[in-house]
Amino acid sequence: MLTKAKVKVTKSFNDTVKKDAIITFIEPGGMTTKKALGLDKKMKLTEAELNEKVKVLSNGVPNLKSNDKVLLFGAAPKLDKGDVNVVPETHYWVLGAHQGKFKITDTSNGTQVERTVPESMPDFPSLKSKINDVEADIISI
Repeated sequence: MLTKAKVKVTKSFNDTVKKDAIITFIEPGGMTTKKALGLDKKMKLTEAELNEKVKVLSNGVPNLKSNDKVLLFGAAPKLDKGDVNVVPETHYWVLGAHQGKFKITDTSNGTQVERTVPESMPDFPSLKSKINDVEADIISI
């Protein structure tokens, strides 16, 4: 299962995409029904239960939602390298599954970015930092 999210670019660190562009990101996981997951073949459920919505997480990280402010490191599929074209439009994947996705939050200490750490990986670093420090690091690479 995949989720398609439209993202408005507010800043770009390369010439691949331009500021104010609306681009598509594809992420594993999302919302579906118990029936779409095939639970009707494994359990005796009523029709109402089969139509109940369930959230499917990939790596334990929530998918993008409307109005999320995020820093994304992404890549377009390379069809000549055998990548799968899952939607008939230009799209991007988050690099390293959840590793290239950082939530941006405004705090009393300024704007910060932090990678969501899956519950199954408690020792995985969140890399919580001030946005200005992260941007400086990206530019210096």
